[in-house]
Amino acid sequence: YDLFRLGGDVLLPEKIRAAHFIQTSTAQARDELIARGAPPKKVCLIRRSAPITQALLPTQLCGHQQNHHSHIEVVSETQLAAGRPIRILSVGRLIEKKGYRELLAILRHCADTAIPFVARIIGEGSLRKDLQKQIVRLRLQQHVQLVGSMPYHAIEACYRNFADVLFFTGKTASSGDRDGLPNVIIEAMLAGVPVFASDSGAAVEAIQSGKTGERLDINRPESWAAALVRLAENQDYRLRLQQGGRNWAETHCDPRRNALALATHLLS
Repeated sequence: YDLFRLGGDVLLPEKIRAAHFIQTSTAQARDELIARGAPPKKVCLIRRSAPITQALLPTQLCGHQQNHHSHIEVVSETQLAAGRPIRILSVGRLIEKKGYRELLAILRHCADTAIPFVARIIGEGSLRKDLQKQIVRLRLQQHVQLVGSMPYHAIEACYRNFADVLFFTGKTASSGDRDGLPNVIIEAMLAGVPVFASDSGAAVEAIQSGKTGERLDINRPESWAAALVRLAENQDYRLRLQQGGRNWAETHCDPRRNALALATHLLS
């Protein structure tokens, strides 16, 4: 937001000069800051940390003596069972840069190709009425539910008990605004939910196709449908994305490690 929306913060050059150091949570923002004149040694990359909750904390933060990259236990509620629809979750503000119009087009394609699914979109925003109309226009009422905003504990329950996959369809808005690495991707990864994400913003830094999730083109709905079918039919693939995603989030988003890195810069 400070870098890209409407050209970014007009005071950014002055802030760069005055700063002892500059902390950012994505490599994309780091590179942009350096391109705008920040000395590389002044810019430190410290990822956004995972929320500190018992349900989503990496196992070693819960007091368990367990290997950091141990195999995750897939909870039965999120296993794909034959005969039931694939459960798709999306979480975010209903604004342009989240790409919800494109998401609905992807879901229409999934319906047209006879993929059984239900989708839940959590969030509130200025596009809600337009998206509701688009759902009706695309005849998706039986598949898609706009549930509005929810408290975090309820969203956390959706990761655990509803979602087979998280769809993130972010894009660059007409203002230039775009997402960094959204919290929802980190949260889903830690909960063992595979992430399908657009090739936009800093999501590409966490999502390695076939390893930690899938990076897909929001203008090619057929690629999302194909990945969804593979997720439903190939258990090894599904477990690989779950394990890879969680390993990445535990490695990069550990709040203890990140707090120590920040403290080191503050005290230097």
